[in-house]
Amino acid sequence: MSNNDGDPTDLKAKYAEIAALKKSIDEKKAIRNASLNSKDGKKTIGTNYISKGQNQHKPRPYSSGFNYYKGFVGNKGSYHRNMTAVFNGQGQDEKNTETSDTKYVSSISKSGMSLVTSDIYKQDQSKLKQLNEEIKNKKLEAAKARRLKALENIISKNRMSTDSCDRIKLDGDIFAVSNHGDKLVALSLPRGDRPKVIVWNGENYIRKSNGNLKRSVSHRRRYVLHLFVSVEHLLTIIGISLSTVDILQEQVSIFGIV
Repeated sequence: MSNNDGDPTDLKAKYAEIAALKKSIDEKKAIRNASLNSKDGKKTIGTNYISKGQNQHKPRPYSSGFNYYKGFVGNKGSYHRNMTAVFNGQGQDEKNTETSDTKYVSSISKSGMSLVTSDIYKQDQSKLKQLNEEIKNKKLEAAKARRLKALENIISKNRMSTDSCDRIKLDGDIFAVSNHGDKLVALSLPRGDRPKVIVWNGENYIRKSNGNLKRSVSHRRRYVLHLFVSVEHLLTIIGISLSTVDILQEQVSIFGIV
């Protein structure tokens, strides 16, 4: 081993150079740390330096930069309001004018009461009215079908109970003369709308709901007519033939009933 390697003077010089180099490195690190910590005490991306007093696991709310839990977080957005200049009461925004002209009405639905525009409310009302009309028409058609079915059953029974009665035809409809002409029993379905009052053999007959026609006379006159019809029937039995029509007209006029 040479003397130069073992010279303590050379070793001291080398130690001095190493110490100076280490000091220079420490100073550069201190300067770098100071520059990093001066940026609002925030952590910089790609480094491990955090300002004093800041918790690593509790980032500030609404702070920009890197968040431990959420990644990159931006600043909280500020409120923005559209402003329109108005000069001498004019120059309003057209959109704002349309919005102010819109009218709202309260509407009740299954979910409760709510506010809707007048146009939507009118559309809903028209649809509801149309739906009600359709329901009403369907109900009328169903009632008409039920009435027609009931008339068919009544007429079927009338045909069986009036086999011995005379038949007449009024306005295309067939009737059976019952109770000495006091009642005309319907034997066919009426065609179309029929008048409430009909005239036959000089007498007024009122149409009932079952389709039959009832003579429109007072109770007193009806009693007298039935009485004379019974008398005529008895006279016919004993062999005396008289005109029923002449008797009725003459006797009823005598009593002052006609």
